[in-house]
Amino acid sequence: MPYLPIVILLVFLVSVSEAAAQSLAFLAHQRNSLTFVVASWLMYLIIVLLLMQSYKHKGIGYVNVLWSGMTTLLMISIGYFVFHERLSKVEWIGAALVLTGIALITVHNFKEHS
Repeated sequence: MPYLPIVILLVFLVSVSEAAAQSLAFLAHQRNSLTFVVASWLMYLIIVLLLMQSYKHKGIGYVNVLWSGMTTLLMISIGYFVFHERLSKVEWIGAALVLTGIALITVHNFKEHS
């Protein structure tokens, strides 16, 4: 159990890094800027390094599900608050289901390791 909070923190950092990388790639597209492209690539390098650390503590299945879910929620938030994108009711429901899935697998993993 002592490793699960570390994995959650590492995967959160991976998700934040990916959200930053995707935002930089979006800006690179919007502004046709090589600087943003290079910055995005550097963020993906950080992601790989953080993933390698997380795999020391937990398997790829759990890490990937947690990473995908967290990144999805972060990208929805960035799209909404930074880029002023709006979500439909169905998309809000989908986001709630993603959050529920993250909670379920995390609670299950905490119980499994206690």
